[in-house]
Amino acid sequence: MIKNASVSEMRSWECKEYGWHVSSSGDRVKLGERVTIGENVNVGNGVELGKGSILGNWSNICDEVILCDNVSIGERVSVGKGSKLDNFVVVRYDSAIGERVYLGYSVVVGYGSKLGDWVKVGDNSILGDQSILGDDVNLGKGSSLGDWSKLGNKVNLSKGATSEALNKEFIDNLKKEFGDKMIVWKWVTQYRMSPNFDGGIPLKYEKGAIIEEPNAIISDRQCDVGLHVLRFGYRPEWVGLCEANHNFIKLNCEVGVEDICFGGLPTMDAKLRVKKLKVLE
Repeated sequence: MIKNASVSEMRSWECKEYGWHVSSSGDRVKLGERVTIGENVNVGNGVELGKGSILGNWSNICDEVILCDNVSIGERVSVGKGSKLDNFVVVRYDSAIGERVYLGYSVVVGYGSKLGDWVKVGDNSILGDQSILGDDVNLGKGSSLGDWSKLGNKVNLSKGATSEALNKEFIDNLKKEFGDKMIVWKWVTQYRMSPNFDGGIPLKYEKGAIIEEPNAIISDRQCDVGLHVLRFGYRPEWVGLCEANHNFIKLNCEVGVEDICFGGLPTMDAKLRVKKLKVLE
């Protein structure tokens, strides 16, 4: 075990003992036993790597990061300055962890995820693939977010919160607010074709048409099989779907609340996914 290794000592020891290829290494690095480092890894100043830790190829560990024992960092993962990852944390490839983040014991972060600064995730929580968390998000112990979940800044979820339960709660709240039916906006091209913000087969939205996607099911995934609409009053550029200078037009559509498959998550409730709608104009 090497403690407080200098740049030259760390490189020399790695090359001599394990043949690691570290592109750059900071000063005051602490290495535990059985640490595995891939190729072209960057390690900043004052970093602590606990025993059994794994750093994948092209990973970037910024200054003052603490990785506790048996942490696994995938390829092309970055961990921001001053963050701490507790024992047995797994961060899968192509993810980015912000500054001053704390990930509790045995947290799993899916691939392609992005966590903002000052995020705190409780023990035994799971973040699905391509999850996005804003700054100052706090998730209680045992929380679970599905793939492509997105939470804005300063969201706090209690212990054991799941995105499936939150989606159901949002749908229930829409029923309380609107009853059996609600009016939504469907934004289309000048030819009344779907703009395909999320891909898929273009559909034409004629006045009076009832359009249905029979394979749509209730789930916590906003971008899944179904018809994508915005809550009444929302424009597509407000939720990042397109530029502000677009030529899309809005159509009032009627949706039965029982046909809503995705009703929202905290800070993620403007864009809905439905099974069926009726074009009113």
